[in-house]
Amino acid sequence: MFGVNKVILLGYLGNDPEVRYFEVDRARAPLPFATQQPHRSKSGEQLVATTWHRVVCWPPLAFIAEEHLKKGEAVYIEGRLGTRSYQDAQGQHKTIAEVTAQSLVLLGRSPYTKPPHTASTKKKDE
Repeated sequence: MFGVNKVILLGYLGNDPEVRYFEVDRARAPLPFATQQPHRSKSGEQLVATTWHRVVCWPPLAFIAEEHLKKGEAVYIEGRLGTRSYQDAQGQHKTIAEVTAQSLVLLGRSPYTKPPHTASTKKKDE
């Protein structure tokens, strides 16, 4: 029997995507990503809880994200959940969960950010 590992996130980018090279020919773009969940306090006040997620894009999606996505934009992300381990600067063993993005859809701007930038996917000769 097969399992399903699918994550769907709809939220906002916390920073501009930046492709990072960790070997000569290997690159990735980590995306700080926030989702928001409205709820009410015991007194009935409307509140919003923000959850930050670790999302990572690998080429070619990493290069597309770096070129077309900006901080504060609303994005729909589909991907899969995974874990990885590493040693921090103090030598401590750490394990983190992160979403590996498989598709991205730009949805627009957050109402709290500057006006949107313009980006085109058309070739210059079109």
